[in-house]
Amino acid sequence: MKRWILVSAMMLVGIILTACGTEKGSLSPKEVVNTMLQEADEPFSYYGEYTTVTNDESEDYETKEWVRSDQKRRIELTSESTGEQLIAVNDGQTITMYDKIENTALVMTMNDDDVSELNNITPRQQAEQMLSLVKDSHELSAGDDVEIAGRSTYHIIAKKNDEKALLGDMEMWIDKETWLPLKTKSNHAGNELTVEYTKIDYKMEMNDELFTIDLPEDVDVEVLDEGDYEPEEVTIDDVKEELGSFYQLSKDSGLELKKVTVLNGLEERPEFSLDYEKDGISALSISVFKELPNVEDFGGIVEEEVIIRGKKAMKMEMGEFRSLDWTEEGLRYVVLIEHPEIGFEDVEQYLEEMILVE
Repeated sequence: MKRWILVSAMMLVGIILTACGTEKGSLSPKEVVNTMLQEADEPFSYYGEYTTVTNDESEDYETKEWVRSDQKRRIELTSESTGEQLIAVNDGQTITMYDKIENTALVMTMNDDDVSELNNITPRQQAEQMLSLVKDSHELSAGDDVEIAGRSTYHIIAKKNDEKALLGDMEMWIDKETWLPLKTKSNHAGNELTVEYTKIDYKMEMNDELFTIDLPEDVDVEVLDEGDYEPEEVTIDDVKEELGSFYQLSKDSGLELKKVTVLNGLEERPEFSLDYEKDGISALSISVFKELPNVEDFGGIVEEEVIIRGKKAMKMEMGEFRSLDWTEEGLRYVVLIEHPEIGFEDVEQYLEEMILVE
């Protein structure tokens, strides 16, 4: 699962910043950031090779990637340390991920809305999301401009000045012509990660055949269509039947329960989501599911500890992403706040007044 999460993240996100006409003179760190946001607007094509190295060297990867301006992408990932060999391709309609060692493949189909949404994640939007996480919580400074993969770069250093910041210290080496980050170093709670391009080619021609995979005849293929990963709408009675007693918001909260859905989570565990609205606008969702023993703590995420309903809870704020989660009577509750006018204090009050459903 961790392998597919890693490859999916590279396939669907990948911060790609485009060319612009900025002069190659000396720029301050803020000027570099502002220029990235102002002028990085349209995706472009390139071929690259990069390494991903962790400080414990347990999961180091060599990656080749082909990115075309129409958002088609191919990733080939190998690891000497783990023996993994993975290929992932986004052809604009499907995402196919193939594990050579296990001889398994996962094919996910996308409808027109999925494709449109994926292609509308512009470089500017991606850069804004990344930079919004550090602009207020980190101090920016300039390091020595050096060549990475034969390209001149701006070297930006972001030092955390807020202990509650989600991201730790970071460094970025950014191509002066294309604004593609050619090297990044990050340190999150002692977990260090370095991603560095060793080769970059902005002129490589890429035909459609590159964005296909010829799978072996004996490969074990799992196909997921839209219905396989869309949540199923259920009722409160279904939640009670699966979980027994649980807590939900009181009707006196002023929020209206609009929908209850379920998805299968870890180890096929049903995870229910109660979606609430305020004045016709999505307000928050509360996911509730059975706590599993021995679930791996991924670590590296900076959260603030608070008290919810007399229980230790974790509070996270990352740009527009805001969440609270805690465990109570064997059930895990995760709250995602969506309404821009609802703050943490409001939500904490709603949660304190929750009622038991039996």
